[in-house]
Amino acid sequence: MILFDDKYAEIHTKIQENSELVRNIYEIAEKKGLRTKGAVVDIETGTKRPRKVYFPCGKIEDIYLGLDLINNHVRFSFYVILANMRLIYEKSKGKADLSRVYALLDDELGIVSEDMSSGGLDYVDDGSNILDPVLNLLYVDDFGSYNATFEIRKTGEPTRRPIVDLDHLELKKEYSEQWLKYGSQYMDDNKIFRIHKR
Repeated sequence: MILFDDKYAEIHTKIQENSELVRNIYEIAEKKGLRTKGAVVDIETGTKRPRKVYFPCGKIEDIYLGLDLINNHVRFSFYVILANMRLIYEKSKGKADLSRVYALLDDELGIVSEDMSSGGLDYVDDGSNILDPVLNLLYVDDFGSYNATFEIRKTGEPTRRPIVDLDHLELKKEYSEQWLKYGSQYMDDNKIFRIHKR
């Protein structure tokens, strides 16, 4: 099994080396800015719609990329999510379906991740009633695990069940020391899980 850091270093290096892609990512991040979740109310009709917080921003190899501009994810949860991703990856022996890209932009402008909708081609369902067994191994709350597992559909049955929304899970105590070690490592890292402006 390839090490977690090595796996992500490879794809993040390819993104970083693509100056046009990096420029596009930063242009979108700077134009859209960080956002809070919630609803936007249409003044004329009074109808509510979800605030847009995630934006397609390009493609590298066969991976569609999206820009997460949720303020809480970027400013507070990045290291929490990354430590959870690594624990899940290692305990599943690399088999868990995680975002294949996960990197913070300079000045905390946003997070680049895999766009699970493939640029809007696939339907993404928040929540799943089928869980990867590794989630039961690591986390206390089934409800949180169901919400962290998305379902990707073209038509009919899901083609993927990626584990994505990882900042609301309650870790079992026996894994907390390992989790803290990973979180501290990534707070100090300025290379593997970063995409720098060019």
